[in-house]
Amino acid sequence: MSPYLGSIVGYPIPVFALTLDIGLLAGLALTGSLAAQRGIALHRVFDAALLILLAALAGSRAWYVVEHWNDYAPTPLATLAVWEGGLALPGGVLSAALASGRAARIARVPFATLVDAGAIGAALGQAIGRLGCVPAGCAAGKVVSELWLGAPSLRLPDAAGVVSARFPSQLVEAACELLLAVVLWLAWRARPRGGAVAWAYLVGYGLIRLAAEPLRA
Repeated sequence: MSPYLGSIVGYPIPVFALTLDIGLLAGLALTGSLAAQRGIALHRVFDAALLILLAALAGSRAWYVVEHWNDYAPTPLATLAVWEGGLALPGGVLSAALASGRAARIARVPFATLVDAGAIGAALGQAIGRLGCVPAGCAAGKVVSELWLGAPSLRLPDAAGVVSARFPSQLVEAACELLLAVVLWLAWRARPRGGAVAWAYLVGYGLIRLAAEPLRA
């Protein structure tokens, strides 16, 4: 299983980057559509989303660098080379949450509506983006011999490209995140108190992450 889809004029096309982009666009489209249903202009939603995504990128990179500081200590400037990979979703979620209030004020959109719609889009985007980890080996599952008897397995690579019979953690996480997006969307339709959907997303994502960690290599 190759982590690359092919190449264009000599530059490889990572599957992970492609699925991440598709997930990002799908999440933005869903967020914009939901916010428009509540009377918010699309250009204002996307203005806020841009600021939040920049914060998420910085937070994801910072979290990853802190976790792997020994790799970056000899050449600290390498921390800026985001195009080489190295992002951690918890940092992105945390920094996006912290930046959303300021982004809502700058873009002049209702904060509660923005974060509720954005939470549903984020869950969908994560579900799609997580699929890119299958060929890339990021968030790879443990070898099944390290888990319980009869644990489901697929022959998948880890980040080093070592293929083994592993628990399909990326597929399970993607399915859970997609289910979370559906649950959040149903909650949105019920028109709960402003901000409730966003809080449900944070709790849901946290539970998924906690459950997934013991199953990852």
